[in-house]
Amino acid sequence: MTRKDWIQFSVLAALWGASYLFIKVALEDDLSPAMIVFARTAVAALVLLPFARRAGALAGLRQRIWPVAVLALLQIAAPFMLISAGEEHLSSSLTGILVATAPIFTFLLAIGIDQEERVHGTGLFGVFLGIAGVVLLLGVDAGGGTAALVGGLMVILASLGYALGAFYLKRRLGDVQPLGLVTAAMGASALMTLPLAAISFPSAAPGLDAVGSLLALGALGTGLAFVFFYGLIARVGPGKASLVAYVAPGFAVVYGVVLLGESFGVASFTGLVMIVAGSWLAAEGRLPRWGRGAISQDRHGRRSYDMTPSEDLTLRLSAPDDALALGRLAQLDSTLYDGSRMLVADIGGDLVAAVPLDGGAPIADPFRRSGEFVAMLLLRLEQLAAASEAELRAAGLSRAPRAAHTRRRYRAHASA
Repeated sequence: MTRKDWIQFSVLAALWGASYLFIKVALEDDLSPAMIVFARTAVAALVLLPFARRAGALAGLRQRIWPVAVLALLQIAAPFMLISAGEEHLSSSLTGILVATAPIFTFLLAIGIDQEERVHGTGLFGVFLGIAGVVLLLGVDAGGGTAALVGGLMVILASLGYALGAFYLKRRLGDVQPLGLVTAAMGASALMTLPLAAISFPSAAPGLDAVGSLLALGALGTGLAFVFFYGLIARVGPGKASLVAYVAPGFAVVYGVVLLGESFGVASFTGLVMIVAGSWLAAEGRLPRWGRGAISQDRHGRRSYDMTPSEDLTLRLSAPDDALALGRLAQLDSTLYDGSRMLVADIGGDLVAAVPLDGGAPIADPFRRSGEFVAMLLLRLEQLAAASEAELRAAGLSRAPRAAHTRRRYRAHASA
């Protein structure tokens, strides 16, 4: 996981941890679970719609309305209803803890669904360490009786929906822009829950605390959080993205203790440490690399790029097998790929930016550090412009004839 992935992972955990606090406040004001789900999804869709339209992120979704509807049901409407209904009988902290079972379902589903998402070695130990932490924390605020048991099972079932939705997203909608996808899915979820919300509409106006909680739940804990979640799935896969469920309970417990007066003891602290440690190990046991590469200039005016402290990056010529990836990259940048040969920035097999060899406009992933990657590629082209013919041949290139006052162009050898 890159630095950006870890930052979004942490913010996502904080937002989702706060969601259970907001739900509890709304429930205590006698709002029904259906009303809460409808309000949070409708607010999220309304907040995100202007940004999605401005970015052109809704293009092509009309032709994929049924996959979007299935995703909305699996990962939003049904889990949200189950969580809100379950929290009627549970504390906010315990609800947040039980949602941490999502990575467990992801791990189990990966056995038969997605070989790439299987966890081995240290990662496997991290998964079981996180499970042990969840088990330790189950009694933090649990009440007795059948109602609490049923509520807990509803929340666990919601976690299964999260796991299934993550795999469905990767297989059917992984090439869709996250901003457009989350906007459409939230709108679809609001329509699905509208009939139930109308039936359970409150007889009296909700208080300011409940209204504020619903607005925060929709705009931050739902809209912005799911943009981060879908982006993480596209970059690091559903297995690692769903590990956020291990960290969010820590925030849920803190919010519950500080703001709602819920209990916290030695078992809570120990369980939280186990969950965070398990999440880190399951995410390959590596700390994020906080250094940034930078373009520097020496005393002779020559520029260079220091990539050592940053991401594992390769600058290379595109190959025929890159056509599909370049097409998706162009789609993310709201343009089309014309099939030309390009100089690309490759991070672990993921193309994040590309510059045409014929001097055309660059394309880049708007959800990554696009400016830096494009600058690196343009700098490399400048270096090629000053290279000798022998150096160009070694790089698999040759200079193409150019007319006066035109940009320098390069031709890639067929064997490159």
